[in-house]
Amino acid sequence: MLNWFNFSVIVFLSIANGCTARGVNGGVDCLSCTLVLGVVEHLSILYNETIVESLDRFCNYLPNDFKTYCKAAVDFLGKIFEW
Repeated sequence: MLNWFNFSVIVFLSIANGCTARGVNGGVDCLSCTLVLGVVEHLSILYNETIVESLDRFCNYLPNDFKTYCKAAVDFLGKIFEW
């Protein structure tokens, strides 16, 4: 699990820095979303919690520089997900 998490953080950092490259089937953007949502889905099953709670848990695994932005996104998008 830790190797997948490290990989997803690297992909997340590449997107945050604007270093994405378009490829077949959506490229890095689709890959990073698929990885993050897959981890979040597994966290929600493992801890028997909602997707929003799992997203918040996922934010806690990120470095402090990204944790603030992640939690702000969860607060903003959480209302949409719970709808």
